[in-house]
Amino acid sequence: MSVPSVTASQPRAFPSINPGYDAVFQSGRLSLGLVVPIEAYPTSAVPTLHRQLERIRAVDDAGWAAVWLRYVPFHVPSFGDVGHGTDPWVTLGMLAGQTSRIALGVSSIVLPLRHPTHVAKAAASVDLFSNGRLILGAPTTWRSTCGSNAATSTLRSTSSTTPCCPTAQANGDPMSKIILLTGATDGIGLETARLLAADGHRVLLHGRSADKLERVRSELADSPGGVDTFRADLSDLSQVEALATAVAAKYPRIDILINNAGVLKVPNPRTATGLDVRFVVNTLAPVLLTRQLLPSMAPDGRIISLSSAAQATVDLNALAGRGATMEDFPAYAQSKLALTMWSAALAQELGPEGPVVVAINPGSLLNTNMVREGFGRSRAGADVGANILFRAALSDEFADATGRYFDNDSGAFAPPHRDAARPRTVAAVLDAIHALLNQHAPTGTTTGR
Repeated sequence: MSVPSVTASQPRAFPSINPGYDAVFQSGRLSLGLVVPIEAYPTSAVPTLHRQLERIRAVDDAGWAAVWLRYVPFHVPSFGDVGHGTDPWVTLGMLAGQTSRIALGVSSIVLPLRHPTHVAKAAASVDLFSNGRLILGAPTTWRSTCGSNAATSTLRSTSSTTPCCPTAQANGDPMSKIILLTGATDGIGLETARLLAADGHRVLLHGRSADKLERVRSELADSPGGVDTFRADLSDLSQVEALATAVAAKYPRIDILINNAGVLKVPNPRTATGLDVRFVVNTLAPVLLTRQLLPSMAPDGRIISLSSAAQATVDLNALAGRGATMEDFPAYAQSKLALTMWSAALAQELGPEGPVVVAINPGSLLNTNMVREGFGRSRAGADVGANILFRAALSDEFADATGRYFDNDSGAFAPPHRDAARPRTVAAVLDAIHALLNQHAPTGTTTGR
């Protein structure tokens, strides 16, 4: 279908290439085409392809200029769907024999997967059998994905939330990210590390235990993007600063920071400087680490901090280490609200030109060491939390979510504790955090609250 262009002044002539190209690219005309599959599949990454040939024939008869195939070789959850899901050359060959006039377009044949001679031969064959109706394009870059598991997933129902594993190396794949993940040796952090490493990203693993770090490094050593390890005790703010310095020295650009590490029950709830360990690890450490790494964060990056459904009004005396030691759960809940408040404030400070900053409740009573020690029971696996962190780090649904709080118990963005909507309360908590870091961290926060 071709209609007059609304900007047809001094139209530029297109060269004549073949009947398909000539029908779509006409000087001073707007041509309309459809992308196949011609169906909606909002609840699945894989189309049904039901009655596709019948629908494409109807489009051909109706006078549309072209049908376009979306070639997505494998199912990569961070990308989205699988396009039409079938081999493009087989599909184009069928359409060449089953349609009569419409142009047959494919804008992204992934050249690294196919020998150039095979591409040229297949393209020439489709163009011949379609009487010159093929329009062929190729992408300039592509994110490669791993072999048989990914390939088979393109044509089956994908109920699993586990991403397929790409083969590209982090330094050679423009879609691969550099991701720092704290608390990566257990629970949600370990499961998240596995997902991110399998998806081809370079994962910078943080942990407190050298033995656990080495075990995870060994497990993930052969992952496509590779891993690196950094050891630090986040209850010691000098080690937090040393961690930031070491990471920034080795990785000048960080795409994603996931502040996952946290504690609930500890043998000694007081640090050597008198602060409450729960507030230090759960609030002060992620604030300090993020502040120190901000110069290295990519403007289009993401800063993800683990919050919790357990949030409670922050006792400023407890935050500052004054008074009696607080019980485990109240200290944990207050530390998580303080971090959630700070996350929203950082998002406002950085604005739309800075990294996306979000706080996430990964899910309640997930099967982690912290939950088992604190509550003695769990109601869901740690993979529930890992999957939402994977989505928050890479999916489009979080691209415009800066400043927001995601509650994975409800599966939606939601307001956090009511105190987060009280400006004076928030300001008092942020001022206390800033003052504590200036007092206890070797170099303080340097900027901002």
